[in-house]
Amino acid sequence: PVVGQGRTPQPLPETGPQELAHLSRHFNSMVGQVNDLLSTRTTLVAGISHDLRTPLARMRLAVEIMREQPQAQAQMLDRLDIEIARTNHLIGEVLDLARGLAHEAPQAIELRPLLERLAQDYGTPDTPVRVDAAIEHIVAPLQALTRALGNLLQNSQRYAGGQPVDLVAQPAAGGARLGVLD
Repeated sequence: PVVGQGRTPQPLPETGPQELAHLSRHFNSMVGQVNDLLSTRTTLVAGISHDLRTPLARMRLAVEIMREQPQAQAQMLDRLDIEIARTNHLIGEVLDLARGLAHEAPQAIELRPLLERLAQDYGTPDTPVRVDAAIEHIVAPLQALTRALGNLLQNSQRYAGGQPVDLVAQPAAGGARLGVLD
């Protein structure tokens, strides 16, 4: 009943007759696996929540700008379109993950166009994003890389204090080093 109610039971003693000790070890291992799965699920839900709040906050900001500056509507509508597409894509990834398709295969990526698109998507007049790409191609999971860099860009802009943010790509031993510098 303890496990069925979502509580973690005390580990069973792994002593006594060989069959009982073996069964206890397997039960204790299963309890550990269930706890790991629950912890992973909690982390995943927190990550999804953060990823969904990002485009929603950007949409809210675009709506406020349109209210205060009607002349900026066309630009803000384009920004809203980008954020809606990003949110829709994220929801699709979550559904794929729920179906067990979480592994994204690495692919060849032209780095400069990706970084320039991220700079355009995340840059603002107050905190522009500058690109410095010393390498042209990398092999990586595209969506995971895009999400990770997007999260770093958003966080760096929050603390950049109105200063530019640099999105840098440099060669490194056996690969590349990407950085978001504020």
